[in-house]
Amino acid sequence: MHEDAPVVLPVNYRLAESSGKVWVAIRTKPGSMLDQAHLLVAFEIDGIDPVHHQGWSVLVRGSLHHVYPDAGDFRERFNPEPWITEGRDSWLIVEPYAITGRRLHPAELEWAFHVRAYL
Repeated sequence: MHEDAPVVLPVNYRLAESSGKVWVAIRTKPGSMLDQAHLLVAFEIDGIDPVHHQGWSVLVRGSLHHVYPDAGDFRERFNPEPWITEGRDSWLIVEPYAITGRRLHPAELEWAFHVRAYL
């Protein structure tokens, strides 16, 4: 939240699975808006397949935690490898309390012999 309003930010992430638990790992700059976010956050990822007219959306709601990257093998296993690494020294995880999603697909499959299939 920023000034009592939700904020949406693009991030590099990695899905972290260990001991039957799932987290979303994120790296950011210390002191950034994300680094100073409230405890409760939401993380959304979407994807599309334009060839098959399909897509999907997943929403993770959970609590945001700072982690020490040198604890155990965290850095090696869960590094989200941000595109810009300089200064990205704040390591965060989202610990989910709810994961929901949906697949989007056409109402009916297009007939294989449709005229557009040959263009």
